[in-house]
Amino acid sequence: MARRLSTMPFVGCYFVVAWMLGAAAGAGGAAAQQPTAEPVEPAAQGAAGEAAGVAVDGVRSPPSAEPAAQSAAVSSPEDLYHLAFAALAQERTELALALLQQLRTEHPDHPLARRAAELAAHLATRPLAPPASAPAATGAYVPSAQPGDPTRERAPEPAPIAEAEADGVGAEQRPTGAARAELMFFQTVHGIALGAETCAILGCDGPRSWTAALMLGGGLGLSASYLASREGITPSMARALTDGVIWGAANGLMLMSATDALSGSTDEGLVIGGHFMGGQLLGLAASAYLHYELQPTTGQVSLTSSGGLWALALSAQFMAMLDQNFTDETWGWTLLLASDAGLLAGGILASYQPMSASRVLLIDAGGVLGGLTGMGLSLLLQDRARETPTFGGGVLGTASGLVLGYVLTAGWDRSERGTGVRLSLQPTQGGAAVGLGGAF
Repeated sequence: MARRLSTMPFVGCYFVVAWMLGAAAGAGGAAAQQPTAEPVEPAAQGAAGEAAGVAVDGVRSPPSAEPAAQSAAVSSPEDLYHLAFAALAQERTELALALLQQLRTEHPDHPLARRAAELAAHLATRPLAPPASAPAATGAYVPSAQPGDPTRERAPEPAPIAEAEADGVGAEQRPTGAARAELMFFQTVHGIALGAETCAILGCDGPRSWTAALMLGGGLGLSASYLASREGITPSMARALTDGVIWGAANGLMLMSATDALSGSTDEGLVIGGHFMGGQLLGLAASAYLHYELQPTTGQVSLTSSGGLWALALSAQFMAMLDQNFTDETWGWTLLLASDAGLLAGGILASYQPMSASRVLLIDAGGVLGGLTGMGLSLLLQDRARETPTFGGGVLGTASGLVLGYVLTAGWDRSERGTGVRLSLQPTQGGAAVGLGGAF
């Protein structure tokens, strides 16, 4: 089979380049892009307006670091979800509950409504701080209690879901410009690949037809991704679509090997192009559907993909360690089932152990370094007459590196949250209070 594949060099080149580009584009972070505010009903302006630091019922709330940056007129589920967590960060639990209830009432069928219900139920089980006495409707903020007043009680700590958002694990639910750029870039590459695969299926002959197919595919990929993301796209969605295409192509290749599809085929271009194209399109559609239903964070998407990657790597090393001269079909089925099982396991782990994409990258680095160390030590310690890699050491080193990376990065997300310093200014009776907060 390897001999047959060598007749189609563009396939291997595309797969390697696409994988590297997908990983590089996915690893980049970006600043959030503020979405355009949408009008809301008058009944909804109270909670949203208070979160944004504007006058509500004639009383002006104090400006704050997070909600003040948002528009007072919001009604999209993403905006309401974000403002609810901003209110929790300021220990304004009652406001957060109102925003969550508004989200559930206005958007009952949106996936975020389920998370809002879970968070609201958790917050409802904790006692709230006593409501402050109503200040005079003078248009100026009058605090109900001065700092240090024994009657001033601290609001309850946020729920675990809110803590995850504050750690930056779940802060990717808002569209960003970088996410849209990542989507457009990779889907342009994906379109070029689809153009090449279409040409292989149709049996294009000559450089003119191949060049036209590549240009047309790239243009369609760029145009489609541009139009599909006009309303904005979140980093987690962009990452999910990128990984879906890559894993779809990988599944197509492994299925082609498992079924020995090239054996006896008179049209290799049709077989190879069909498997790759079908896998990529199915992976794109499946990732879009799963993201819409589950609403994962970027870290959860990365952890899911890493589960499949390391299951594939460990399975390949283990089979090489056995050295049993396995057939192409055995290799294909083993790697196909192992990688898909790894994707499933990574997704389940991500649902119970949310983490940021940066932490996932560090764990991946531990796996790479552990595998290299294991194989290197086995090579250095074996008989000089042999001097061949020992995959047993690679399996042990890779597994150890992943576990060690997971343990050593346990506080990574908390440390990322505490690196910022915040300056606050709060009006008081007869003056103002200046505060400096952060982790040192």
